[in-house]
Amino acid sequence: MNFSQQYYQEIHENCKRYFVYFTSRVAIVYNPLTNKQRFYEGHRSKITCLAMHPLFFYVASGEASFKPSIHVWNVVNCEPFKIMPTTHKNGIIHLAFSKDSSLIVSIGMDINFSI
Repeated sequence: MNFSQQYYQEIHENCKRYFVYFTSRVAIVYNPLTNKQRFYEGHRSKITCLAMHPLFFYVASGEASFKPSIHVWNVVNCEPFKIMPTTHKNGIIHLAFSKDSSLIVSIGMDINFSI
């Protein structure tokens, strides 16, 4: 029995979870059950941060650019839900949804790390 078989639990057989990560300007949604990937390619600049919505259906992603925007997009079909311009300079270093998911907080890459 190898390592992965030893710790595998059958309760996860029908798990609907995805792995979401980014590289350069592309966000990737990986489904481990089907071993398939989908891509969100809405950013024009490098993605610098991701935040998962509390219900796990949406992801917010920020980018590094002179006038960065926040993209909120659907994990299931990789379609944009909302693209919001910001007043940050140089990019966005961190994003977070509020507990009730009504707000998104962003921190800029400027010298004061504006919120």
